[in-house]
Amino acid sequence: MLLSKPDILACLREGKLRFDPPITEDRVVQVSIDLKLGRKFSHTRLSACTFHRISPGSSKEEVVGHALVSRSTSREAADTEYLIL
Repeated sequence: MLLSKPDILACLREGKLRFDPPITEDRVVQVSIDLKLGRKFSHTRLSACTFHRISPGSSKEEVVGHALVSRSTSREAADTEYLIL
C-alpha cells in the first residue's frame, strides 16, 4: 500500500499510524516520513561470494558453493552531520 502525504497525515491524526516517540507533521513529505533515529548507527553490507576448489594435481576449478557475507560498520555522527542510508 502506498500512501500520499494527505493520507499519511490523516492516518497519523486518526491513530492508524503511530510512532514512539511521536513525530511532527513537518517530518511527512510526499510519500514518506523522515525519521530521526539518533546519532549512532550501524551499516551492514552484504556481498555475494563464490567458493572454488582446485583438486590437487589438477588445474580444473570447481564451484563448490555460494554465500552472502555480512560486513558491518558502526559510527557516531556529528551534531551537524546528516546521514542518508
